[in-house]
Amino acid sequence: MRFTDNASITSANMANDDILAGTDVSASADKKFSLANIADWLLNKFNGLSLAGSSQTVKSALDSLNSNLSHFVMPSNNAIPSGTTVEQYADTLEKGFYIVCTTATSTALAQGMPIASPFTIYITVYSKQEHIQMIAESFNPSASISGDTLYIKRKYGGTWHDWVKMPTRSEIDSLNSNSYLLAYGTRIPNGTDINTLVTPGHYYCPSGTAAATLTNCPVNTSFIMNVEFSTGNDANYVRQTITVTSSAGGIIEHMRTTGNKGSTWTAWASMPTRAEMDGMTYIKGESVPTSTPLEGAYGFITGGGNTLWIFVPMQFANGVSVNTNSVTSLTLSLRTIGGAYVGGADNFDAKAYLSNAYTRPKQGLLVLQATKSDGWGATNNTPVVGRVTAAISIPS
Repeated sequence: MRFTDNASITSANMANDDILAGTDVSASADKKFSLANIADWLLNKFNGLSLAGSSQTVKSALDSLNSNLSHFVMPSNNAIPSGTTVEQYADTLEKGFYIVCTTATSTALAQGMPIASPFTIYITVYSKQEHIQMIAESFNPSASISGDTLYIKRKYGGTWHDWVKMPTRSEIDSLNSNSYLLAYGTRIPNGTDINTLVTPGHYYCPSGTAAATLTNCPVNTSFIMNVEFSTGNDANYVRQTITVTSSAGGIIEHMRTTGNKGSTWTAWASMPTRAEMDGMTYIKGESVPTSTPLEGAYGFITGGGNTLWIFVPMQFANGVSVNTNSVTSLTLSLRTIGGAYVGGADNFDAKAYLSNAYTRPKQGLLVLQATKSDGWGATNNTPVVGRVTAAISIPS
């Protein structure tokens, strides 16, 4: 509700609480009232409101009331003035909601817009010059609405922050097209060469019959397979992980990598099952022969790239201990997630670098530490996986 000096109101309007700024009821036979009369009316309507009976006092009070109301401004062709930035323009606005526009592509950047394009700008002023939000819509009359772009800019505590671009419909569609379905995944067609599956995603084979038709597949039963880039976003380096659920042996995982987008692959490395580990319990006085590669080894490189920690799944009876003297030979077939061999070669002889060895019977692990002063060829905190071949004499 707004009042002005030329407010013309009737006794009937006042009785009905219907007061409109500028209402012309000159043709009415009813009595008209001055602003002084309005003052008396306000004193009756708003019990306890202290207003003097002069029209100027009432006008000041009404101006104060109007200044605290929110504004909604959407005049046609309401453009930001030439030579004024959108921030400068917004800082002049009272509390309220406004719609303005920039019409010239050539001047958009000079006016502080994020790109050279015409814009419609929706401005919400929560507190003048303190808390303001602007949503700018870049429009192209020849394009569909899905081609429009939205930007958001905010002012907090008197400080303007940068424009933030919101994704367009086409950008969201592109993002979705580059993601993959985790639930169920993509069925691997019969006859597929597993070597060709290098696109990141979640795949599955529904049966042993279907698995039997696949090439370069390490299992002959149903399975799920994850394919992912092993070095971030380089499509040449890919890791495949096949997981099989076996009622007899629990979960079995097979893993391999490629460094050339599937032209060649490492051999499949398999984690031992619980049943296999239960059958490999070593006791005092026994020896671990070098003819038995210890699959499923994993670990990481630390110490600035000079220290290699290796965890080998092995079951030990209580009381069994191993030290560096117990390990008479040690060769590594470990790879980093990028596919490079630890030590620079397959079956790397690491015995001379062994600095510590011990068992963790409760965890079913043999822990080996190898230190190489010139580094293991990978950065600090690089994970490794593969197999270890070692001759170990367990003390009695």
